[in-house]
Amino acid sequence: MDAGKLAILKRAAKGEAVLVTYNGVFTLNVNMNGKRTEINNRVLLIKGYDVIAKGAVAGLTNTKDLNCLIMGGQGITLVSQMIEYYKAPATANPTKLGQISFSLTDLTKGATGDITDKNTIVSNMFHSCVADMILKFYPVTTLMDTNYSTAITNYNNAVPGFGNGEVVREAANAQIAIECKTLTNANFPSMKNFVFGYKEGNAMFYSQIEIAYKSASTTARKKCIELHVAESTTGIDVTEYDVLLVGSDGTPYKRIGNKKGLSLWNSLKTDVYTMILKRAGYIDKTIIGIGYTAGKFMKIDTTMVIGVNPVMSDKVEKVAVVTAATDKDTKITEVDNADNEEEEETEEKL
Repeated sequence: MDAGKLAILKRAAKGEAVLVTYNGVFTLNVNMNGKRTEINNRVLLIKGYDVIAKGAVAGLTNTKDLNCLIMGGQGITLVSQMIEYYKAPATANPTKLGQISFSLTDLTKGATGDITDKNTIVSNMFHSCVADMILKFYPVTTLMDTNYSTAITNYNNAVPGFGNGEVVREAANAQIAIECKTLTNANFPSMKNFVFGYKEGNAMFYSQIEIAYKSASTTARKKCIELHVAESTTGIDVTEYDVLLVGSDGTPYKRIGNKKGLSLWNSLKTDVYTMILKRAGYIDKTIIGIGYTAGKFMKIDTTMVIGVNPVMSDKVEKVAVVTAATDKDTKITEVDNADNEEEEETEEKL
Protein backbone atom coordinates (compact mmCIF):
# COMPACT_ATOMS: atom_id res chain seq x y z
CA MET A 1 0.00 0.00 0.00
CA ASP A 2 1.51 3.35 -1.02
CA ALA A 3 2.16 6.31 1.25
CA GLY A 4 -0.97 8.19 0.17
CA LYS A 5 -3.31 5.35 1.15
CA LEU A 6 -1.47 4.76 4.43
CA ALA A 7 -1.93 8.46 5.23
CA ILE A 8 -5.69 8.08 4.69
CA LEU A 9 -5.79 5.19 7.17
CA LYS A 10 -3.76 7.27 9.60
CA ARG A 11 -6.41 10.00 9.44
CA ALA A 12 -9.08 7.42 10.20
CA ALA A 13 -7.10 6.25 13.24
CA LYS A 14 -6.84 9.84 14.51
CA GLY A 15 -10.58 10.31 14.17
CA GLU A 16 -11.25 7.01 15.92
CA ALA A 17 -9.04 8.06 18.82
CA VAL A 18 -11.10 11.22 19.30
CA LEU A 19 -14.37 9.27 19.16
CA VAL A 20 -13.10 6.73 21.70
CA THR A 21 -12.16 9.57 24.03
CA TYR A 22 -15.70 10.99 23.87
CA ASN A 23 -17.45 7.62 23.73
CA GLY A 24 -18.79 7.96 27.26
CA VAL A 25 -20.38 11.32 26.46
CA PHE A 26 -22.17 10.16 23.31
CA THR A 27 -22.75 6.50 24.23
CA LEU A 28 -26.46 6.54 23.30
CA ASN A 29 -26.03 8.57 20.12
CA VAL A 30 -27.08 6.00 17.51
CA ASN A 31 -26.40 8.27 14.54
CA MET A 32 -22.93 9.13 15.82
CA ASN A 33 -22.11 5.45 16.29
CA GLY A 34 -23.45 4.76 12.81
CA LYS A 35 -21.09 7.32 11.28
CA ARG A 36 -18.22 5.86 13.25
CA THR A 37 -19.12 2.37 12.06
CA GLU A 38 -19.15 3.49 8.42
CA ILE A 39 -15.56 4.67 8.71
CA ASN A 40 -14.36 1.70 10.76
CA ASN A 41 -15.92 -0.78 8.34
CA ARG A 42 -14.19 0.79 5.38
CA VAL A 43 -10.84 0.81 7.18
CA LEU A 44 -11.24 -2.89 7.96
CA LEU A 45 -12.12 -3.55 4.35
CA ILE A 46 -9.04 -1.70 3.09
CA LYS A 47 -6.78 -3.60 5.48
CA GLY A 48 -8.38 -6.85 4.41
CA TYR A 49 -7.84 -6.18 0.73
CA ASP A 50 -4.24 -5.30 1.56
CA VAL A 51 -3.80 -8.75 3.11
CA ILE A 52 -5.06 -10.32 -0.12
CA ALA A 53 -2.88 -8.08 -2.31
CA LYS A 54 0.24 -9.01 -0.36
CA GLY A 55 -0.67 -12.69 -0.16
CA ALA A 56 -1.47 -13.27 -3.84
CA VAL A 57 1.16 -15.43 -5.50
CA ALA A 58 1.61 -17.14 -8.86
CA GLY A 59 -0.41 -20.32 -9.22
CA LEU A 60 -3.61 -19.17 -7.53
CA THR A 61 -6.88 -20.24 -9.10
CA ASN A 62 -7.87 -16.92 -10.58
CA THR A 63 -11.61 -17.40 -11.20
CA LYS A 64 -12.17 -18.95 -7.79
CA ASP A 65 -10.05 -16.40 -5.99
CA LEU A 66 -11.66 -13.41 -7.69
CA ASN A 67 -15.03 -14.60 -6.40
CA CYS A 68 -13.42 -15.23 -3.03
CA LEU A 69 -12.17 -11.65 -2.98
CA ILE A 70 -15.66 -10.30 -3.64
CA MET A 71 -17.34 -12.60 -1.14
CA GLY A 72 -14.79 -12.07 1.62
CA GLY A 73 -14.81 -8.31 1.14
CA GLN A 74 -18.57 -8.18 1.62
CA GLY A 75 -18.39 -10.60 4.52
CA ILE A 76 -15.91 -8.66 6.61
CA THR A 77 -18.03 -5.52 6.19
CA LEU A 78 -21.05 -7.30 7.60
CA VAL A 79 -18.97 -8.92 10.36
CA SER A 80 -17.63 -5.56 11.55
CA GLN A 81 -21.16 -4.12 11.68
CA MET A 82 -22.55 -7.13 13.56
CA ILE A 83 -19.71 -6.93 16.08
CA GLU A 84 -20.89 -3.40 16.91
CA TYR A 85 -24.47 -4.66 17.04
CA TYR A 86 -23.74 -7.59 19.39
CA LYS A 87 -21.61 -5.39 21.65
CA ALA A 88 -24.27 -2.69 22.06
CA PRO A 89 -26.03 -2.82 25.45
CA ALA A 90 -29.51 -3.25 23.96
CA THR A 91 -28.52 -6.16 21.68
CA ALA A 92 -25.48 -7.66 23.43
CA ASN A 93 -24.99 -11.36 22.72
CA PRO A 94 -21.57 -12.81 23.67
CA THR A 95 -22.40 -16.20 22.14
CA LYS A 96 -23.17 -14.85 18.69
CA LEU A 97 -20.29 -12.41 18.98
CA GLY A 98 -17.96 -15.35 19.43
CA GLN A 99 -19.43 -17.15 16.41
CA ILE A 100 -18.56 -14.29 14.04
CA SER A 101 -15.13 -13.35 15.35
CA PHE A 102 -13.66 -13.60 11.85
CA SER A 103 -10.99 -11.54 10.18
CA LEU A 104 -10.85 -11.03 6.43
CA THR A 105 -8.06 -13.60 6.32
CA ASP A 106 -10.39 -16.14 7.95
CA LEU A 107 -13.07 -15.51 5.34
CA THR A 108 -10.76 -15.78 2.33
CA LYS A 109 -8.07 -18.30 3.25
CA GLY A 110 -8.13 -22.06 3.74
CA ALA A 111 -9.81 -25.01 2.04
CA THR A 112 -12.81 -24.29 -0.19
CA GLY A 113 -15.19 -26.00 2.22
CA ASP A 114 -13.90 -24.02 5.21
CA ILE A 115 -14.24 -20.73 3.35
CA THR A 116 -17.81 -21.56 2.34
CA ASP A 117 -18.77 -22.65 5.88
CA LYS A 118 -17.41 -19.51 7.50
CA ASN A 119 -19.06 -17.14 5.04
CA THR A 120 -22.33 -19.07 5.31
CA ILE A 121 -22.31 -18.61 9.10
CA VAL A 122 -21.86 -14.87 8.65
CA SER A 123 -24.58 -14.75 5.99
CA ASN A 124 -27.13 -16.65 8.07
CA MET A 125 -26.48 -14.56 11.15
CA PHE A 126 -26.70 -11.29 9.24
CA HIS A 127 -29.94 -12.42 7.61
CA SER A 128 -31.44 -12.99 11.08
CA CYS A 129 -30.59 -9.52 12.41
CA VAL A 130 -30.47 -7.18 9.41
CA ALA A 131 -34.07 -5.98 9.88
CA ASP A 132 -33.41 -4.97 13.48
CA MET A 133 -30.09 -3.36 12.57
CA ILE A 134 -31.89 -1.21 10.00
CA LEU A 135 -34.42 -0.13 12.63
CA LYS A 136 -31.55 0.82 14.92
CA PHE A 137 -29.96 2.97 12.18
CA TYR A 138 -26.96 0.79 11.43
CA PRO A 139 -25.57 1.50 7.93
CA VAL A 140 -26.89 -1.73 6.43
CA THR A 141 -29.56 -2.65 3.87
CA THR A 142 -31.48 -5.73 2.82
CA LEU A 143 -29.68 -5.53 -0.52
CA MET A 144 -26.40 -6.21 1.31
CA ASP A 145 -27.98 -9.40 2.64
CA THR A 146 -29.01 -10.49 -0.86
CA ASN A 147 -25.71 -9.52 -2.47
CA TYR A 148 -23.71 -11.48 0.10
CA SER A 149 -25.77 -14.63 -0.43
CA THR A 150 -25.28 -14.24 -4.18
CA ALA A 151 -21.52 -13.80 -3.71
CA ILE A 152 -21.33 -17.06 -1.75
CA THR A 153 -23.24 -18.88 -4.48
CA ASN A 154 -20.99 -17.44 -7.16
CA TYR A 155 -17.92 -18.53 -5.23
CA ASN A 156 -19.23 -22.10 -4.89
CA ASN A 157 -20.05 -22.25 -8.60
CA ALA A 158 -16.79 -20.72 -9.83
CA VAL A 159 -14.61 -23.12 -11.79
CA PRO A 160 -11.05 -23.47 -10.42
CA GLY A 161 -8.86 -22.41 -13.32
CA PHE A 162 -5.20 -22.21 -12.37
CA GLY A 163 -3.72 -18.93 -13.49
CA ASN A 164 -1.72 -15.90 -12.47
CA GLY A 165 -2.08 -14.58 -8.93
CA GLU A 166 -1.33 -11.10 -10.29
CA VAL A 167 -4.97 -10.93 -11.38
CA VAL A 168 -6.05 -11.23 -7.76
CA ARG A 169 -3.43 -8.74 -6.57
CA GLU A 170 -4.49 -6.13 -9.11
CA ALA A 171 -8.15 -6.60 -8.23
CA ALA A 172 -7.39 -6.16 -4.52
CA ASN A 173 -5.26 -3.05 -5.09
CA ALA A 174 -7.94 -1.56 -7.34
CA GLN A 175 -10.50 -2.09 -4.59
CA ILE A 176 -8.19 -0.49 -2.02
CA ALA A 177 -8.04 2.62 -4.22
CA ILE A 178 -11.84 2.72 -4.49
CA GLU A 179 -12.35 2.33 -0.73
CA CYS A 180 -9.72 4.97 0.09
CA LYS A 181 -11.40 7.39 -2.30
CA THR A 182 -14.75 6.75 -0.61
CA LEU A 183 -13.23 7.35 2.81
CA THR A 184 -11.70 10.64 1.65
CA ASN A 185 -14.62 11.94 -0.43
CA ALA A 186 -17.61 10.59 1.51
CA ASN A 187 -16.98 9.12 4.97
CA PHE A 188 -14.63 11.73 6.44
CA PRO A 189 -16.67 14.74 5.24
CA SER A 190 -19.91 13.11 6.43
CA MET A 191 -18.50 12.80 9.96
CA LYS A 192 -17.22 16.38 9.94
CA ASN A 193 -20.60 17.61 8.72
CA PHE A 194 -22.41 15.52 11.32
CA VAL A 195 -20.42 16.86 14.30
CA PHE A 196 -20.88 20.45 13.14
CA GLY A 197 -23.97 20.51 15.38
CA TYR A 198 -21.64 20.04 18.35
CA LYS A 199 -19.65 23.17 17.59
CA GLU A 200 -21.40 25.25 20.24
CA GLY A 201 -22.14 22.78 23.04
CA ASN A 202 -19.04 20.62 22.60
CA ALA A 203 -16.53 22.94 20.96
CA MET A 204 -13.51 20.91 22.06
CA PHE A 205 -14.92 17.69 20.58
CA TYR A 206 -15.79 19.46 17.32
CA SER A 207 -12.34 21.04 16.98
CA GLN A 208 -10.57 17.73 17.65
CA ILE A 209 -12.60 15.97 14.96
CA GLU A 210 -11.77 18.80 12.55
CA ILE A 211 -8.07 18.39 13.29
CA ALA A 212 -8.21 14.58 13.07
CA TYR A 213 -9.85 14.59 9.65
CA LYS A 214 -7.85 17.52 8.29
CA SER A 215 -7.02 16.84 4.65
CA ALA A 216 -3.24 16.68 4.57
CA SER A 217 -1.41 13.55 3.47
CA THR A 218 1.42 12.18 1.41
CA THR A 219 0.45 11.42 -2.15
CA ALA A 220 2.38 10.20 -5.13
CA ARG A 221 3.04 12.30 -8.20
CA LYS A 222 4.50 11.33 -11.56
CA LYS A 223 7.97 12.18 -12.73
CA CYS A 224 7.99 13.98 -16.08
CA ILE A 225 11.52 14.99 -17.14
CA GLU A 226 14.81 13.93 -15.57
CA LEU A 227 17.97 15.72 -16.68
CA HIS A 228 21.52 14.45 -16.26
CA VAL A 229 24.48 16.69 -17.09
CA ALA A 230 28.07 15.49 -17.53
CA GLU A 231 31.35 17.21 -18.46
CA SER A 232 31.83 16.82 -22.21
CA THR A 233 35.34 15.33 -22.14
CA THR A 234 35.62 13.26 -18.94
CA GLY A 235 31.97 12.31 -18.46
CA ILE A 236 32.13 13.42 -14.81
CA ASP A 237 28.83 14.63 -13.35
CA VAL A 238 28.33 18.40 -13.43
CA THR A 239 26.81 19.48 -10.11
CA GLU A 240 25.11 22.58 -8.74
CA TYR A 241 24.32 23.95 -12.18
CA ASP A 242 21.32 26.26 -12.67
CA VAL A 243 18.78 25.02 -15.17
CA LEU A 244 15.66 26.74 -16.41
CA LEU A 245 12.98 24.80 -18.27
CA VAL A 246 10.76 27.24 -20.17
CA GLY A 247 7.37 26.40 -21.69
CA SER A 248 6.14 27.79 -25.00
CA ASP A 249 4.04 30.32 -23.06
CA GLY A 250 7.11 31.55 -21.17
CA THR A 251 6.37 29.70 -17.90
CA PRO A 252 9.74 29.01 -16.16
CA TYR A 253 10.55 25.92 -14.07
CA LYS A 254 13.89 26.41 -12.28
CA ARG A 255 16.03 23.62 -10.80
CA ILE A 256 19.57 23.13 -9.45
CA GLY A 257 21.61 20.05 -10.32
CA ASN A 258 22.20 17.69 -7.40
CA LYS A 259 25.39 15.82 -6.43
CA LYS A 260 24.76 13.25 -9.15
CA GLY A 261 24.23 15.84 -11.85
CA LEU A 262 20.47 15.27 -11.87
CA SER A 263 17.43 17.56 -11.97
CA LEU A 264 13.79 16.47 -11.97
CA TRP A 265 10.51 18.05 -13.06
CA ASN A 266 7.03 16.77 -12.14
CA SER A 267 3.50 17.59 -13.26
CA LEU A 268 4.40 19.03 -16.65
CA LYS A 269 1.85 19.49 -19.42
CA THR A 270 2.29 18.55 -23.07
CA ASP A 271 4.42 21.29 -24.63
CA VAL A 272 7.63 22.11 -26.49
CA TYR A 273 10.18 23.30 -23.94
CA THR A 274 13.50 25.16 -23.99
CA MET A 275 16.21 24.32 -21.45
CA ILE A 276 18.86 26.84 -20.36
CA LEU A 277 21.92 25.57 -18.44
CA LYS A 278 24.40 27.73 -16.53
CA ARG A 279 27.35 26.80 -14.31
CA ALA A 280 30.42 28.79 -13.26
CA GLY A 281 33.45 27.51 -15.19
CA TYR A 282 31.31 26.12 -18.01
CA ILE A 283 29.94 27.62 -21.21
CA ASP A 284 26.22 28.30 -21.05
CA LYS A 285 24.09 25.85 -22.98
CA THR A 286 20.58 26.21 -24.39
CA ILE A 287 18.62 23.24 -25.72
CA ILE A 288 15.58 24.06 -27.83
CA GLY A 289 12.76 21.96 -29.24
CA ILE A 290 12.23 19.55 -26.33
CA GLY A 291 8.85 18.03 -27.13
CA TYR A 292 7.28 16.51 -24.01
CA THR A 293 4.01 14.53 -23.92
CA ALA A 294 2.05 14.43 -20.63
CA GLY A 295 1.94 10.94 -19.14
CA LYS A 296 5.40 10.03 -20.42
CA PHE A 297 8.70 9.97 -18.55
CA MET A 298 11.56 11.63 -20.45
CA LYS A 299 15.23 11.19 -19.56
CA ILE A 300 17.62 13.76 -21.01
CA ASP A 301 21.37 13.18 -20.91
CA THR A 302 23.50 16.09 -22.08
CA THR A 303 26.93 17.63 -21.60
CA MET A 304 28.50 21.00 -20.79
CA VAL A 305 31.88 22.25 -21.97
CA ILE A 306 34.44 23.71 -19.57
CA GLY A 307 35.29 27.27 -20.55
CA VAL A 308 34.34 30.93 -20.35
CA ASN A 309 31.32 32.41 -22.08
CA PRO A 310 32.34 34.63 -25.01
CA VAL A 311 31.91 38.38 -24.70
CA MET A 312 28.82 39.40 -26.62
CA SER A 313 29.22 41.90 -29.43
CA ASP A 314 27.68 42.65 -32.78
CA LYS A 315 30.08 40.20 -34.43
CA VAL A 316 30.05 37.38 -31.83
CA GLU A 317 27.06 35.12 -31.51
CA LYS A 318 26.18 33.25 -28.34
CA VAL A 319 27.45 29.66 -28.51
CA ALA A 320 26.04 26.34 -27.28
CA VAL A 321 22.51 26.79 -28.59
CA VAL A 322 21.47 23.34 -29.83
CA THR A 323 18.34 21.59 -31.02
CA ALA A 324 17.25 18.61 -28.94
CA ALA A 325 16.54 16.39 -31.94
CA THR A 326 19.91 16.87 -33.67
CA ASP A 327 22.49 17.57 -30.94
CA LYS A 328 24.90 14.59 -30.83
CA ASP A 329 25.72 15.31 -27.17
CA THR A 330 22.10 15.27 -26.06
CA LYS A 331 20.33 11.94 -25.71
CA ILE A 332 16.59 11.76 -25.03
CA THR A 333 14.80 8.60 -23.90
CA GLU A 334 11.03 8.56 -23.43
CA VAL A 335 9.00 5.81 -21.71
CA ASP A 336 5.52 5.30 -20.28
CA ASN A 337 5.20 6.77 -16.80
CA ALA A 338 3.63 3.73 -15.04
CA ASP A 339 6.42 3.07 -12.55
CA ASN A 340 7.97 6.49 -12.04
CA GLU A 341 6.51 8.14 -8.95
CA GLU A 342 7.84 10.58 -6.42
CA GLU A 343 6.25 11.42 -3.08
CA GLU A 344 5.14 14.95 -2.41
CA GLU A 345 3.38 16.60 0.51
CA THR A 346 0.12 17.97 -0.83
CA GLU A 347 -3.50 18.56 0.08
CA GLU A 348 -5.95 15.76 -0.57
CA LYS A 349 -8.94 16.74 -2.65
CA LEU A 350 -12.18 16.05 -0.84
